[in-house]
Amino acid sequence: MSSLHGRRLIILVSALAVALSACASRPEEKGEAEEKPLTVEEVLATTLGEEAYGNVERCLPQHAYDRTEVLDQQHILFWGRGGKAWLNTLSAKCPGLRKRDTLTFELTQSQLCRMDTVSSVDYGIFGVQRVSGRCALGDFVEIGEEQAKLLKEQLEER
Repeated sequence: MSSLHGRRLIILVSALAVALSACASRPEEKGEAEEKPLTVEEVLATTLGEEAYGNVERCLPQHAYDRTEVLDQQHILFWGRGGKAWLNTLSAKCPGLRKRDTLTFELTQSQLCRMDTVSSVDYGIFGVQRVSGRCALGDFVEIGEEQAKLLKEQLEER
């Protein structure tokens, strides 16, 4: 079994165990339980089978994507042509990073790579001002358009 396959299997099994333990520990006397939205990790681990995941890449060529979308303070979607998407989980939460922000990237190579930095900026009357902290990118995980849409929906419910 490859290391990547094994890691995905462990994540899937861990998410399933968490979901099952949550179901088993719900008290019945409260009536209808409140549904909590899934986390990004839970969606990635449980929404689609192993075949839905693409490669995990350290770098993403700049020509591979044509727009970005901030999902939350730790997740950014990079959209390519033909419904292709890559999810980047930042190394830590990025204070001040918001949906619809304009992002700037500081590259160490000619492509966007893990540990390059991202920050959001505001183009106001006083020029360009940084709105968020400078945060390190993580790996780029190729995901399907369906999975990207589900991630967005789940995060909007938070």
